[in-house]
Amino acid sequence: MSRLPTLRPPIDPVSLVRPVVRDLAPYQRDPGPERTPPRNIRLDMNESPYGASPKARAAIADFELAHRYPELDAYSLRAALADYVGVAPDRVVVGAGLDDVLATTALLLIDPGDQVIISEPTFGVYRPLFTQHGGDVLDVPLRPDFTLEVDGILGAVDDRTKLIIVCDPNNPTGNQFEPAAVERICAEAGCLVAIDEAYAEFAGTTALPLMERHPNVAVFRTMSKFAGLAGMRVGYGIFPGDLMPFLMRVMPAFGNVSAVSTAAALASLTDLDYLQSVIATIV
Repeated sequence: MSRLPTLRPPIDPVSLVRPVVRDLAPYQRDPGPERTPPRNIRLDMNESPYGASPKARAAIADFELAHRYPELDAYSLRAALADYVGVAPDRVVVGAGLDDVLATTALLLIDPGDQVIISEPTFGVYRPLFTQHGGDVLDVPLRPDFTLEVDGILGAVDDRTKLIIVCDPNNPTGNQFEPAAVERICAEAGCLVAIDEAYAEFAGTTALPLMERHPNVAVFRTMSKFAGLAGMRVGYGIFPGDLMPFLMRVMPAFGNVSAVSTAAALASLTDLDYLQSVIATIV
């Protein structure tokens, strides 16, 4: 005689949620269109008031390949971005915004208990994102004048430290850090140092030369700010070559960048004179 299956008690779906996620403070969300009309100026978002370039707008308007998947490895976009910053295409990872590139970095590096060092006040996504992946996010605060506490950062590095993030120019304080301070961190940290350059085009300087002198440096960029493509969600990172075979294993298929976003980004990169004129107007 067959036995009846054992009945399980009803499951509370909340019990399935990872403890680290249950303990997270909710990320501040946009209140929604009913409280934020589309034409409101959201100063906290740092959105370009000039929008996308004419060529990018035309590429979006003329886009006819919504039924087709993008390139599996996003090679055309990666190659164009590489040409823009002056590196090889096989050094570039793309994502649906810089947040997505940060998430890919977390997938690459972070096991539960690994340490990530940041200096607050800074970009508010770092802490919740790396905490979601089980990272122990340590804040070495900026000094009262918003400069980096370099000795404190280097003193906090231990055998659990996988990553230091330096946002330069820093969001939300708006200042740039002393190049010598940033380079000292890169030289002495003994872990990956990611320099978030979301606003590099407005600053007129870049940490990319540090990658030639230090094999542990990555540089993160976005098309959201200078190219006015925040709604298209196109971010990218330039990484040490030795990490790229592993990054390509964790970078989402298609680079997580939609086909229309890719078209807009590619068109923007052919309209740099216009974008430079916008930057000059803003700065």
